[in-house]
Amino acid sequence: MEISRQTARRFILGRQGLWPGRRWRGMAGTERAMRAMEHLQLDPLGIMARAQDLMLHSRVIDYHPDDWAWLTYEKRHFFDWGGWLAVRPMEEMPYWRRLMRRERENGHWREVEHEHHATIVEMRKELRERGTITNRDFTMASRKRTDSYRGRKDSAVALYYLWRVGEAMVHHRERFERVYAPTEAIVPRALLEEASDAETDDFMRRKHVAFEGISALKGSYTMHEKGGRPAAIAWRDRAVEGGVLIQLTVDGWRGPRWALAEDAAALATVEAGRVPRGWRPLDTTTTEEATFLAPLDPVSARKRAQELFDFDYIWEVYTPAPKRKF
Repeated sequence: MEISRQTARRFILGRQGLWPGRRWRGMAGTERAMRAMEHLQLDPLGIMARAQDLMLHSRVIDYHPDDWAWLTYEKRHFFDWGGWLAVRPMEEMPYWRRLMRRERENGHWREVEHEHHATIVEMRKELRERGTITNRDFTMASRKRTDSYRGRKDSAVALYYLWRVGEAMVHHRERFERVYAPTEAIVPRALLEEASDAETDDFMRRKHVAFEGISALKGSYTMHEKGGRPAAIAWRDRAVEGGVLIQLTVDGWRGPRWALAEDAAALATVEAGRVPRGWRPLDTTTTEEATFLAPLDPVSARKRAQELFDFDYIWEVYTPAPKRKF
């Protein structure tokens, strides 16, 4: 399928709920937006507001700060997890449980478990006995000091480990700090069962394409992916042959791209100069009001702005000072 660059831009923006205007409203609309985004990346920094609130405000009419948190920690429709910290739908948990197992088996986390074994056992016991726990519950004077990005106390590293390997989940956040609880207290029993490796890789690859809208399918899409890059290419080819993916040629872009086959009709509609059903805005359009993109918005972060908008953009807040351009 051949499409123009304008179609590619509008489709990627539209699939993410940013074109041709905000089409969701209130709390119900916030949930729909979070699902459409695939991953709502979280960030603790608040300048005008935190990134997650800015992203949802640009998509949802009558959005209020921390509406995402109410849906996540009160309603339990979502959960947050990962080194690349983001919120995902709770019903996806069996696939993420498999990734958590892979984390446990990964060399780095095996080293962490070995180094902090006694503290991990201690924090596991504290977690079961207290129900909820935070690193602030332990004073520096009572803990072993560590030199870790995850905290200065051994309790912080141990709790973070239990979260990454799936033994703990975030019950809620206080000033953005994680308050942990045992996983079985957060996740419905039916969702605690792990998906298989094959099911997980298939799901995560599809989710990656949905997240990008139009994807070059480069790199690894699943943490500790089984089979590496060759397995991912083989999956892509099977997905095209099986009608899961379609291959695209975008005018002015080098190399092929791929999209979900279920999006073919929407792509054709946008290419024809029309708005897909369900994308019509509730109020003003993007020709009538400006939409500001948050630094971590998926349509522009991770160097996507350059290809999509010809805009060389980087958020330098996490770039070491000597390497900053601005």
